[in-house]
Amino acid sequence: MSNNSQHNGNNPSDGSNRHLKHRTPAENTEDSSNQEQSSEWWNQSQTRRNNLGTMITLGIGTVIIGGVIINEIFEDSDDVEQQSDSLSLQKKEGWNIGSDDKALYFDGKPTETDSKNSKDWFNFLKPANLLKAYQPTNVNFAPFVVPTLVQSLDNSSLVNRMRLNSNPDINKAYSKGLGMREVIKKAKNPEEILYIVDSEGPESVAFGAALADVADLIITFDNWPHPIGVVPSHDTLSELIFFAKEVQEKAALRPKNAPPVFLLDRKRYVEKINPDTQFDNRYMAKLPTAENLKQMNIKSILYFVPDRSVQNELDDLNDDFAAFKSAGIDLQMVPLSDFTKEESNDTTTNHQQPRNEPDMRNGGYYESQPSYYYGGGYSHLGFFFMNYAMMRPSYTIVQSRMPASRISPPRYTPASRPTVFNRTGYSAKSIGKSRPSSFGTVRTSVSKSSGKLSGVRAGGHGSFGRGGSFGG
Repeated sequence: MSNNSQHNGNNPSDGSNRHLKHRTPAENTEDSSNQEQSSEWWNQSQTRRNNLGTMITLGIGTVIIGGVIINEIFEDSDDVEQQSDSLSLQKKEGWNIGSDDKALYFDGKPTETDSKNSKDWFNFLKPANLLKAYQPTNVNFAPFVVPTLVQSLDNSSLVNRMRLNSNPDINKAYSKGLGMREVIKKAKNPEEILYIVDSEGPESVAFGAALADVADLIITFDNWPHPIGVVPSHDTLSELIFFAKEVQEKAALRPKNAPPVFLLDRKRYVEKINPDTQFDNRYMAKLPTAENLKQMNIKSILYFVPDRSVQNELDDLNDDFAAFKSAGIDLQMVPLSDFTKEESNDTTTNHQQPRNEPDMRNGGYYESQPSYYYGGGYSHLGFFFMNYAMMRPSYTIVQSRMPASRISPPRYTPASRPTVFNRTGYSAKSIGKSRPSSFGTVRTSVSKSSGKLSGVRAGGHGSFGRGGSFGG
């Protein structure tokens, strides 16, 4: 996505979301009133605690008298603060806990039809149908599908707020996927390679949808949407629905030995957040182990990233990549920015472009998008095989017939480093990466007497919001 689209899921795009819920003056007044009441409750609680400390310092006589006062204070305020797992909290109390009065804002232009120009996308609002659409053909890959995000559609109030949307970044990601599709079709050993697409969630889905007839798509989105979530996963969910029918239709054309393409959301991990204004729905990516890959005859990995500004994998992948290297699995980085639109005046490539297959170009999104080829042209495909030798071409590359090109792969070698997920770096004898205690959690207030939730800090502007429904 562009820099302008890197938001936390709670800011509308400029004029592009007219169909979505907008705040009215009355709603803003009510929201302000709720914040004032929440702050007043918190301030009163803090005042009582401060008074307690003052009374304790007044002397033994006051302590004896204050014994009654102390009991009254704790009877009046028996809430205890604690860190709660965000996903577990959402599953128990509601996907939009603490923010059920807030709208979901989608990044892109609204559309009423899916990628096949149909309105059948309503059928994929059911989790079972959506998961079936993205089910891998090779059963060996099924255990690595992460259904969490799709399962959030069990919440009827979330379903009612879902919208389809598209934007230029989605279009480009899809076009780049079409370019990579041609590479896979021309490869001799695509099934020996694991493809990891680590772009923003919606773009990863679009890229994968373009490959769906030649590769198995493995979704890995392990959180639920939230109106003020750190990760705007509702945008990713929207694109999963948008491309579902197309992906399902393409599955019928997919070879049984199709290679696996793992779809990741790069926004799953940001280092710094504001716990007072954001709901922490961050999560760690889940990948197969090196042993898993060897059992599936995977010998190499291509790691797709947005552009050449990316120097390393995200921290939550460092242990995995270090383990792959230790196991002798070759891993190279592929900037998606190396797939570009073909120049219209490039006469050396136009006549060599493949014709669109009639059974695949039968209307809809797929038909309208151009292919963005590696190096900028169809005749440049040979450069991909030359730069990424792990992938062998099924034809003879004659360099003298290829156009001039300066494109080259990034200098990248996975190397273990200390991260918040391992602290000391990867070790073959270590127990593996672990989630930091403050990662993917929110601060809550729970009644000691009843055990019931009484407040959530995220979005409470430093205090615990009380009262109101927690969604459902």
